[in-house]
Amino acid sequence: MITLRPLVAADLAAIESWFDDAETRPWRGDRSWPLIGLKLAGPDRHALLGLREGLPVGLVDIEVGVDGRAAFAILLFNGIGVLVVYLL
Repeated sequence: MITLRPLVAADLAAIESWFDDAETRPWRGDRSWPLIGLKLAGPDRHALLGLREGLPVGLVDIEVGVDGRAAFAILLFNGIGVLVVYLL
C-alpha cells in the first residue's frame, strides 16, 4: 500500500539522489527541488512524500490557486504513479 505524508527536512537525504537521474532533471530540476518544495510549503502549497512499506517512492507537489482549483506535479519511482494519483 502507498501512503502520503508531508515531506520534512529529515527526508531530503533519502530522496536527493532521485534528482541525479538525467531523465528527471529536465522536468523537476536538480537536488535543490525537494528543498525548494519544503520552503514553499504552506496553507496553499503542499509537499508530500509517497511511501511504500515505509520506504520513499515518490513526491507530490500540490498548489491550490485562489480560485480553489489545485494543480499537482508528481515524481514517482518503481511504477507506482497510478496508485499515488488515486490517493489524491
